[in-house]
Amino acid sequence: MEYEITLKKTHINWGIYRHTDTRDKIPEEGYIPIPLNIAKEYNILNSNSGNIMEYEIYSEDGVLKGDIVIPSGSNEKGSIYAKQFQGKGNLKLIGKWYQQLNASPGDKLLITIEKNKIFVKLKKESF
Repeated sequence: MEYEITLKKTHINWGIYRHTDTRDKIPEEGYIPIPLNIAKEYNILNSNSGNIMEYEIYSEDGVLKGDIVIPSGSNEKGSIYAKQFQGKGNLKLIGKWYQQLNASPGDKLLITIEKNKIFVKLKKESF
């Protein structure tokens, strides 16, 4: 299964550009969004489901190589479908990767999921 998203500033630096002020701003946090239709079609569930799957993540550049990410969050309160992948116990995992690649809003991210493995490739937008 494969999908592509366009990165926004909140994906790249989630710890700073949050929709709520429930905690202090934390630089370098980032996540990989999961469109709701993808989460539903491929049953990518969050903790509300009572069952969280762990995924190994690998980046084409070799920076991410087997780190563990989990699906989390939801678009609606109580929903079982995840809205993002984030580092398990490390919310800076994805954000630091974005920073190393100098990711910017408008760049494309290609996500491929095969069983419990995720492969990611950043495609820079040229302006």
